[in-house]
Amino acid sequence: MGDVETIPTGNADTASNKGTGTILGRGWSRRRVLVVGAGLCAGGVLLPKAVQMLRDNDPRQGLSVVFEDDFDDPASIDIDGTNTQAKWFTDLPWRESRTPAECVGVADSVLLLNQVEETGNWAVASRSPWTGRGRIFKYGYYEARLAFESAPEYPTDGFPAFWSLPVGQQNYTPDRHYVEIDFFEAMTEPGERYDGHFSGVVHDIHLTESYEQEYRWFNLNNRSKRPVVLDDGWHTYGCYWEPGRLRWYFDDRLMHEVVYRHDRTPSSPVMRFPTGEKNGPKGLFTVADEVEGVSVILGTAPGWPVRVDWVRIWA
Repeated sequence: MGDVETIPTGNADTASNKGTGTILGRGWSRRRVLVVGAGLCAGGVLLPKAVQMLRDNDPRQGLSVVFEDDFDDPASIDIDGTNTQAKWFTDLPWRESRTPAECVGVADSVLLLNQVEETGNWAVASRSPWTGRGRIFKYGYYEARLAFESAPEYPTDGFPAFWSLPVGQQNYTPDRHYVEIDFFEAMTEPGERYDGHFSGVVHDIHLTESYEQEYRWFNLNNRSKRPVVLDDGWHTYGCYWEPGRLRWYFDDRLMHEVVYRHDRTPSSPVMRFPTGEKNGPKGLFTVADEVEGVSVILGTAPGWPVRVDWVRIWA
């Protein structure tokens, strides 16, 4: 299945379940909209067939939560390298600096990331690339509830992102062949502003002997056909990673997927950057199943703050 995107319904969830107030210029409410298709809903009540459809498409089915942060406690963030019990770390890879403390805040059970310099969309991660403290993960369903305002008027090199990177890629002598799985990116084209499209990408990356990027392959079905992030309210972004398969979700709706195998080319069209070649080899993306584990990462671009209501990982 290359493209299984469903029809967007706009803001499916503008409510935070953490009290009342105003966030990103909008009042919190508890209105939830669901479109299930003709013949499945009567008088505002879901019929059994619709309920079964939703259950069958739920990536959490049969899984248990193995990591969760509702950001009720600011101590879940290690700001200065002394918090050994933290869930998130501000240590940045490939450099001797941290995300500044003033760029990471927790208030009203919401994490606010407001970066002041470009760091490759890396503000906090589930594991410190310096000390190895924290947690890494492999397979399962990764989801986060995020809210962010419209992109700045000026072009940015980064954007709000919820993504992952293998442990072996986070030091000064990284693996030369590796995978990057981007659960969600508010990705923008160079010189353009974000237009509300959902983007979820898997990259198969090769480095030169001097650790410069030689080329990377990525799935071309990574972008929704039409804008779905139609406001600055809360939305849930997710990715289900199984051996040989990746599926991306927006507000619990399946957007697209990639199936990969050693003996065949991926189910999605692919492209090699920077050459533009589209005849990908067999076995693309299978390096994902060879990693020890990945760090889960949250970040954004300078001047483009992002709020995080919660993060959950199911396995």
